[in-house]
Amino acid sequence: MKIVITDINMPELDGVQMVSTIFDSNPETRVVMITAHSDRQNIKKITSLGMNVELVFKPVDFENLFASIDRCIAAHSW
Repeated sequence: MKIVITDINMPELDGVQMVSTIFDSNPETRVVMITAHSDRQNIKKITSLGMNVELVFKPVDFENLFASIDRCIAAHSW
């Protein structure tokens, strides 16, 4: 199982594009997407990626981040 933790905003490739590329080659990957943008358009873009994406808002509350990672691990079929 792979878990990717990324921000939605990056200099070259945004997080949504990156995650789409990752899912194309490895659809079982779990993703924790971090964002400071809680507007509807960004949330829709992120949730359109599918069930393997957890969303964490900035400023990051580490308890929420760790809970998201735990959900990713729990969702994996061993």
